[in-house]
Amino acid sequence: MFLFALLSWIFAVNPELASVDYLMQRKLYLHAFQKLNTIIDSGYDEDDAYALRASILTVRGKYSEALDDYEYGLNAERIWHREGEAYANTLRGFWRCEEASELRETIRRFGDLRKPASLRLYSAQIEDLRYCGDLDSAWTLQTEMEGLFPRAVLSHFASAELFLDQGDIDSAYRELWLSQLKYQHIGWKDIAARIALMEGRYEEAFQLMLYINIQRVSDASLIRFMISAILANDPVM
Repeated sequence: MFLFALLSWIFAVNPELASVDYLMQRKLYLHAFQKLNTIIDSGYDEDDAYALRASILTVRGKYSEALDDYEYGLNAERIWHREGEAYANTLRGFWRCEEASELRETIRRFGDLRKPASLRLYSAQIEDLRYCGDLDSAWTLQTEMEGLFPRAVLSHFASAELFLDQGDIDSAYRELWLSQLKYQHIGWKDIAARIALMEGRYEEAFQLMLYINIQRVSDASLIRFMISAILANDPVM
């Protein structure tokens, strides 16, 4: 109970919502969702509750339901925290990538997040712009990101993805090599698998994707895994 009281003080919410935060931090999303439904059904009708439930729905891939809850909780203080990032992910899921990019920009400039979150927001916003096909704006943002975080592995990953969008495999290789010097990250294998697919090394791509498929990965990574498995003639497909 003390832990929930501490969380409620940190997040400025009632202890019931703090207990949901605790469950989410432990990645017990189903339990968090069930508890939050109980809280809302009991008559707790605050914006924060709907924003929090929308965030859980986004994690579970239920974007339509999440969008409905976000519309109820748009005035929540949580929109300026991680729930706002989840909202942007939901918007991208509906191909409303320009809105997602604008939301992340607003959170990055005016939200209440720790400094490392800025790097995460930059990386996600670049991906939003890539979804929109706005590579010029994506490159501009990547340059800004790299200027602020020159040693960050995510800066090199963003650059590698953009080079691959342009078909420049050699430059992508360079960025991948630079990123590996700093930190071994699961995203390294994801980009390496994309390069292997583009170069026709299907079996290698499949092995890379087979490794990362046990991790929590994006929809794009799952699609890449399926493509590499088919092209590699793996019997599992």
